[in-house]
Amino acid sequence: MTESLDLLAQAEAALRRVALVDRSTLSDDELIAHLKLEESVGRFIDTSRVLTAGEVAERSRYELGAAGLSMRLSERKSVNFIEQVTRTSHAEASRRVRVGLAVRPRQSMLGEVVPPERPIVAEALRHGAIGVDTAATILCSLQPAAGGPR
Repeated sequence: MTESLDLLAQAEAALRRVALVDRSTLSDDELIAHLKLEESVGRFIDTSRVLTAGEVAERSRYELGAAGLSMRLSERKSVNFIEQVTRTSHAEASRRVRVGLAVRPRQSMLGEVVPPERPIVAEALRHGAIGVDTAATILCSLQPAAGGPR
């Protein structure tokens, strides 16, 4: 098991215990602390999910044909594959792929690693400064600007 899978398994075990906490027994200060910390943890989990979805989409891109990840596992489109594996909605899987592809490091035609399409958004996500909803909104707002002047 890779280190990241081991860390995720540990986090899942810990979060299972947190989910069982009876919030009605917490003081107001403890409840607010829970609210803040849960949001912070959620941002990092969401960032991890979009980065993974972006990588799945990259490894499943159309040009790879039958050698692509999702195609090898009997699904033509990466979004549909992610939807099946994660049991999320099609809209959520699409959003994860869209954000993930924009914030993941890319590879040049020469095989060199190049920065993400949207490096500032990527940095903010990785540091927990913004959530995926905010990142998706920013990316959507930047899309018309990327087309240049009309």
